[in-house]
Formats: sequence, structure tokens, C-alpha cells
Amino acid sequence: MAPMNTEWSDAELDAFWAAHLEGRPLPPRMTAQTSSDGNQLVISDPPARAIWTRRTPPLGRRAWGKIIVLG
Repeated sequence: MAPMNTEWSDAELDAFWAAHLEGRPLPPRMTAQTSSDGNQLVISDPPARAIWTRRTPPLGRRAWGKIIVLG
């Protein structure tokens, strides 16, 4: 598994989400969830987490955005 600070492409993140929907395993330390913000892929690397959230993007922008949560 690549480090949580890896800059995944939208296509790679969409493939992880599709794997989750199909019941296939995700990479180690990655989980999938749905929140009020949208579909999320979470990579845990204590004490931090990278949370990738998919939203409807504005024209010309990425669909997946990442935040890092410490603690």
C-alpha cells in the first residue's frame, strides 16, 4: 500500500470505490464509507488519516478531494 500522502488519480480512486461496491477487498489500511459530504475512502496511518471525498466537481476540477486529519 502506498503511503497515505500518495496523490491518487480520480481514476484510481474511482476503481477503489468500485471495488468496495463489488465487495472486493481494499488495500490495507483503506476503508470506504458514505457520509453527508459524499463517498469517502479513508487511509489510516496513525496518528493521521487521509480522507478522500468524491463530490460532483466544478468544470475542469477533480472529483476527489483530500484532507489530512491528525490525531
